[in-house]
Amino acid sequence: MKILLVRGAFLNRYEGQNYEVLAHLLKKEGHSFSAIGSYASFHADFTFPVKKLFSPYDIAVWARRIPMVGNLLARYYLALCNRTLGDGHFLLGLKRFIKSTGPYDTVIIAETYYGFDKQIASLKKGGSVRKIISTCWETIAFNNETLERKKQMKNFVKKHIDRYICPTELARKALISEGIDPKDVSVVRVGVDLKEFKPETSSHKDFTVAFIGRKTHEKGIYDYRKMSTILLSKSPTYEMIELSSLAYRTMSHQLSAIDCVVIPSRTTGTIAEQYSMVAVESMACCKAIVAYDTGALSEVIGDAGIIVPDGDVQALAEAVETFA
Repeated sequence: MKILLVRGAFLNRYEGQNYEVLAHLLKKEGHSFSAIGSYASFHADFTFPVKKLFSPYDIAVWARRIPMVGNLLARYYLALCNRTLGDGHFLLGLKRFIKSTGPYDTVIIAETYYGFDKQIASLKKGGSVRKIISTCWETIAFNNETLERKKQMKNFVKKHIDRYICPTELARKALISEGIDPKDVSVVRVGVDLKEFKPETSSHKDFTVAFIGRKTHEKGIYDYRKMSTILLSKSPTYEMIELSSLAYRTMSHQLSAIDCVVIPSRTTGTIAEQYSMVAVESMACCKAIVAYDTGALSEVIGDAGIIVPDGDVQALAEAVETFA
């Protein structure tokens, strides 16, 4: 049996550590597991083979590194890709690679609206791919359908998917709302390596509070900073930390020095937190968690943390105080 994971620029260790376990088990049984990323993938170090292909999306990733204007350039570039190609996540040479190394019994894709999804669906029609499994994290039904070209791409891809796997019940409901048969959708949580992520006591003297993630509006960085101001005005014994762009293999070490992790992700018209690996990693390390009630956060965290109303900075600060 040959299984291929196609993620393009989204190939990452957060999710990939789960597939490393699968790849190991398959290898013991004489099967193969490999993946395809892009030159701008989140991570590249895996225990299974990875092939890199160029994606138009890579240009946007590189553009964001340009000081001052990078984010704006990337936004306009991706808008152009959406209007001309339908998406920027196509992978150049994907068809040639699969035909030369396949056929593949199963290809695992992501969502239903990426360029590589359409490429894999097209290859299934030609026989190079036998079955398609899509892992769908999207929590907003009918998202990514404002452009007719992208909507058409979603509909085409859905016709060729054999099975859907969702990490949350909320994502499952979103698919069913879009017309997918409930019998074709399974909920399978994404975990972390408990040998790496394990309870450790913070060595800091002060109570350490951390924001971990991209410093963007939808991830709640501005609410976190407002909350920090509130807490520090009451007591100087808080140590407020902002962590981003961490090497994933250092994440468990970083968490060991933290007392409370704050996840203030915000809901927008097109974005709602889909899972939050930071939450899962923090729970594995037995850290206090405070989060907004947005997207799937309350489902993932459950009673392992304190959930407050989306956008209520004061409630966020008060929740942190209960742990201090």
